[in-house]
Amino acid sequence: MGTGPYTLETWNQTDFVKVKKFDGYWQKGLPKLDTITWRPVVDNNTRAAMLQTGEAQFAFPIPYEQAPLLSKSATWSWSPARQSCSVTSA
Repeated sequence: MGTGPYTLETWNQTDFVKVKKFDGYWQKGLPKLDTITWRPVVDNNTRAAMLQTGEAQFAFPIPYEQAPLLSKSATWSWSPARQSCSVTSA
């Protein structure tokens, strides 16, 4: 039996899933993130607001009409082909 780069830390069925880095992962230097929290957000405007306030560092999907507003920041990375937006460190 094998494992991926992350192990399950917390699962709240109606709110979020949190995974943490598996220190025994076979590929040295990976994973690069210590934890990842997935939170389902249905509303487009809420996802965009979460990016703007720093509550989220990645969101998918972002509607095209939100892109001009989000792309005004130097820390945003917009991928039209993937309809995703992420925050990069300044």
